[in-house]
Amino acid sequence: MKNKEKIIVLNKFIPAPAYNGGAKRNLAWIKFLSKRYDIILIGFWDKKYKGEMISFLEKYNVKVYGCSFSRSMISLMINFLGSIFSKMPVTCKQYYNSIIEDTISKAIEDYDIKFVFCSELAMMQYCNNMQIPIYFDDHNIEHILLERSSKFSKFPINLFLKRESKLMKAFEYHAFEISKEITCVSNTDRMLIPDEYKNKVVVVNNTYDNNNTKQGNLFEKPTIVFVGSISWKPNKQGLKHFIKNIFPLILKKNNEVMLKIIGSNIDNYIKSYSNDNINFYENLDEEEKSNIISQSWICIVPVYFGSGTRIKIIEYWSHSKPVISTSIGAEGLILSDGTKIVDSDISFSEEICNLINDKEKIEEMGLENNKLFNLHYSEEAVYENSLYNTLFA
Repeated sequence: MKNKEKIIVLNKFIPAPAYNGGAKRNLAWIKFLSKRYDIILIGFWDKKYKGEMISFLEKYNVKVYGCSFSRSMISLMINFLGSIFSKMPVTCKQYYNSIIEDTISKAIEDYDIKFVFCSELAMMQYCNNMQIPIYFDDHNIEHILLERSSKFSKFPINLFLKRESKLMKAFEYHAFEISKEITCVSNTDRMLIPDEYKNKVVVVNNTYDNNNTKQGNLFEKPTIVFVGSISWKPNKQGLKHFIKNIFPLILKKNNEVMLKIIGSNIDNYIKSYSNDNINFYENLDEEEKSNIISQSWICIVPVYFGSGTRIKIIEYWSHSKPVISTSIGAEGLILSDGTKIVDSDISFSEEICNLINDKEKIEEMGLENNKLFNLHYSEEAVYENSLYNTLFA
């Protein structure tokens, strides 16, 4: 049997476990690339699990080199001061580690590497002056994300984020320049990339592995579900807004409605909202999470800033659930009649209340979303063999 060619895959965090949207996309790429290449995977360990969860990567014949990641106020200040002279955004500079740089250099020296697949912008700082092709998977248009975040931040954080956005834009354009090919998550993101680089861009939709998807009977009480990492600021801000401003409007019309929040990194501030109608579920495995989503009535995406596409919506669709989202929350996605887009608090609450009173409509919308998922967003639909010829010919 012919030996596979070797490639390096750079992930900000080793996707073990793949518990958030970025990690899920990275894992999908690893599964796809491993069909034709032997992978040398380099990145940081998740701070909670470190290397404890990587055994499942073995079936994809992945050689993993992980490095511990640490971040503190002192290190952030040092990186901020350093960025003044280097012009490297702090949000990228914090992911520089000489051990990772040396590991990449040694892998290139020891093996005949066909190309480097770099996932997420922060890891592109390791790709300068490489003499082998670089494929860059841009999860978000990062400078747009920072610019939007600045508008939802208070002084002096807003000034810092505006500065970061300018630095990030220059670095992002540099990353486009040195890449052979660029993949992004939607046509919306593709349109934000400068014209001189568009001939390099291939849209590869976000996906969700629906092997654990279940269909279950609905909870007895009307149940709304939110899924997402609370450490991601758009999720935290959006969830807080929903709990404080929208959920009370729903409870006024039906005080039995339940809100179930499934996530990671749920801080004590958000947990303080827990009550008889609001339950939190932290760091669930995929099967436990799937059980709750499958029994939920309605899934929500109250996100008011950010970029890229929300894998949580695709996950909801795979479970045949109706979705209520803000326009930013569903940005970049193809939509069906099973997903309602609303941007005012009153409209958001009214859509939910109307659905709660119409179980037939809940089922109908869920089926519409599931059809869309199977057509455009399942792993089988996105990572077809033809993608090898499109990208790596």
